[in-house]
Amino acid sequence: MDAKKYLPLILALSGCTTTATMSRYDINHMVIDCKHKNEQLAFLRSQFPDQNERLKNGLIFTSTLGFVSSLKDGTYSERKEMYDGAYTSAIRLKIDQIENQCAYESLLQQQR
Repeated sequence: MDAKKYLPLILALSGCTTTATMSRYDINHMVIDCKHKNEQLAFLRSQFPDQNERLKNGLIFTSTLGFVSSLKDGTYSERKEMYDGAYTSAIRLKIDQIENQCAYESLLQQQR
């Protein structure tokens, strides 16, 4: 299958939307609130890109037309972060931080 022949369709369908709802910067600086642990974890898990998003992003990011288009519309850094795994890693790290911090806080409360 020649992916380049589908690239114009993918670009047209992607419109001006960004590749992710929450930026990696926002994920990294998200304030942990153990009172809302389950809600925060559910929200972060919803931010993982699905297979179609990763495929579309890979096609756009690795093609010349997609590269230029992402530079022009300002989504280059978001696409790069998704392509190289930095975005997914940030989500996983924040999930681990929430689980660890809330477990620690729960342990402290039990000792009081």
